[in-house]
Amino acid sequence: MLRCRAITKRCGLPRWYCKPPNNEGTPNIDTEDVLSAIARAIDEDQDIARKIASSPHMAGMAAKLNSALTEATQTGVEVEAPSGRELRLVAVTASIPFVGFGILDNMLMIICGDWIDTTLCVTLGFSTMAAAALGNTISDAGGVYSGGMVEDWAARWGFQAPMLSRAQEVLPITRSWERFGQLIGVVIGCLLGMFPLLLIDSRKGEKMKQEKRLDEMYQTVVESVAEMLDAEAAILMFVDHEENELYTRATENVPEFRCPIDKGVMGAVAMTGKFMNIDDVRSTTYFSSKRHENYQGTGLKVKSVLCMPVIGPDNKVLGVVEVINKKSAPEFNDKDEDVLSAICSHISTAIGSQDGSDNAFKQTLELCEKSLKNRGTRLNTAQNTRIDFLFRLVVEEVTTALNAEAAQLLVVDKTNDVLFTKVSDKLPAFRSPLKDGIMGKVVSTGQVLCIPDVRESVYFDKRRHVNYQGTGINVKSVLCHPIIDDTNQVIAVIEAINKKPPETEFTTKDMAFVNAVASHLALNMQGPGTSLKSVLRMMVKQHDDTQNNYSAQQLLNLAFEEVDENGDGVISKEEFEAAGRRLLSARYGVL
Repeated sequence: MLRCRAITKRCGLPRWYCKPPNNEGTPNIDTEDVLSAIARAIDEDQDIARKIASSPHMAGMAAKLNSALTEATQTGVEVEAPSGRELRLVAVTASIPFVGFGILDNMLMIICGDWIDTTLCVTLGFSTMAAAALGNTISDAGGVYSGGMVEDWAARWGFQAPMLSRAQEVLPITRSWERFGQLIGVVIGCLLGMFPLLLIDSRKGEKMKQEKRLDEMYQTVVESVAEMLDAEAAILMFVDHEENELYTRATENVPEFRCPIDKGVMGAVAMTGKFMNIDDVRSTTYFSSKRHENYQGTGLKVKSVLCMPVIGPDNKVLGVVEVINKKSAPEFNDKDEDVLSAICSHISTAIGSQDGSDNAFKQTLELCEKSLKNRGTRLNTAQNTRIDFLFRLVVEEVTTALNAEAAQLLVVDKTNDVLFTKVSDKLPAFRSPLKDGIMGKVVSTGQVLCIPDVRESVYFDKRRHVNYQGTGINVKSVLCHPIIDDTNQVIAVIEAINKKPPETEFTTKDMAFVNAVASHLALNMQGPGTSLKSVLRMMVKQHDDTQNNYSAQQLLNLAFEEVDENGDGVISKEEFEAAGRRLLSARYGVL
C-alpha cells in the first residue's frame, strides 16, 4: 500500500480517489494498484499512454480523471517530507557509485600517468604535468564506461534508494542529502584510489629523465675531452661496487664494455684514487697484448694513456675518465692533466646533485674558500695530487733517514682551529685540535720540540700516546718541527716518532736534517712564487729557533737552488738576471 500511496502522490490524486467502489456484484479492485501499474508502465514505455487512451474502456474516464486531478491540484495536497532514515538511505545509496568512480578515476590516473612518465616522457621529453594530464584523460574515459557498471554492482549488493514519490525526490532537503552523499563518496573513493602510490616509485620517472640528461651530458663531456686533449679515444667508466667491476657510461671511438676493477690502468686508478699518466703503456706491467694491441676490437693500438679518478664527496672513487693516444704528441702533458682533473671534479659535483646531495658542491666551495685564504695556493687538483705524492715520498724518507718508527706531516687549518694529516708514513690520517699536545705547542710557539721521553714530560697523555691513533705504537721519543712561511706564520708541522735502536732519542744531526726538509716543504707548500729574500729570511728564522749554525756554503746551496728555476743544476744568464731583479726589487723597490 505504501507504493500505491506514493504513486497516487506522484499522480497528484487524493487518497479518497483510490478507494474501490462498493457496488454489489463488482469485483473488489484496488484502484491504487491499478494506478501504480499504469504509472510504472508509462515510465517504462511512453507509448503505453497512447494505447490506454485509445482503449474503448477509457470512454468517459478521461474527463473523470482530469476532473479529479484538477480538484486535487486546487485543494493543494501537501507533500510529506521523507523521514530521517529515508534521507540517510538516500545519502548512502547516492555515495556508493561515487566511491567506485573515485577509486577507478584516481587509480587509473596514477597507474597510467606513472607509466606515461617513465616511458613516453623519458623518450619524448614530456614533463611530469603532461603525464598527469594524459593519465587523467584515460581515467575519465574509463569512468564514462564504468559509471553504469558501478551502479549495477551497488544494486546487486543491496544498496537501493528508498521508495520516494517524485515530489519527495525533488524536495530541496532530499537533493541536499543526495549531493552530500555524492560528495562523501567521491572523496572516500579518491582517497582509496591513491593506493597505487604505495606500490610504485613516485620518483622513478624523474630519476630516469635525470639519468637521460646525465647520459647526454656524459657523452658530450667525453666527446669534448677527446677533442680538447687531441686523443684518439676517450672513456667514462663508473664503478659497480656490488660486482667489483667497471662499466662504460659514455665513450668516444670505443664500444661499451665491462671489466674487473682490479685489471689494467683504469682498475689501478679506481682502486687507489690516484691518476696515472703513462707515455708508453707497453713498457709497464699494465700492458696486455690481448687488450692493448686491438683495444676492444676497434683496431686501436694503445700507447699513451691518461686516466683520472672521479671522486665523490665522501672521497670514494665513483668512476674514472681515460683518454688514449695523444695524436699531436707522444704523451699527455701537465696541462692535459689539469684539464681532465677539472672535468672530473665537475662530473663528481653533477653526480652528487643527482643523488640529492649537495656535499660535493659544498666541498668545492670550501676548497675555493680555503684556496683564497691560503697565500700561494694553486687551485689545481692534478698539481695537488702530484705534490701530495712528493710529500709522501719526503715523509717516508724522513722515517728512513732518522731511523724512526713513524713520521707525519700535518697542516694548520686556522679556520676550524685544527691540524689535519696531509701525508703520513705508518700512521692513519686524523684531525687534532690546534692547541693540543706537542704539535699544538710547536704551532703556537713556532719552535722545535725534541723530547727524549714523552712519558717523563708535561705533554704525556696516556689516551693519546699509548696505542697512538690505534696503531699499537707507544710514543716515547718525539721530534716535531714547524714549517714556517715567509711571513713567519706556522703553516704545518712535521713530526718523527720513536728513534729506533741502537739510539733511543733524536740527535742534533737529526734536527738539522728535519730543519732542511722543513725549509723545502715550506717553499713547496707556498708555491713557486716565493722570493729569494723570503727564503733567506725564513732560513735565518729557523736558524735562530733551532740554534743550529749554518755555514756559508749551506746558504749558498739554498740560494743556488732558488736561482736555478729549471732545476737542471746550471744557472743560465736569464735565471741569473731574474734573480738579480728580484733582489733589487726587494732591496730598493725597483726592477
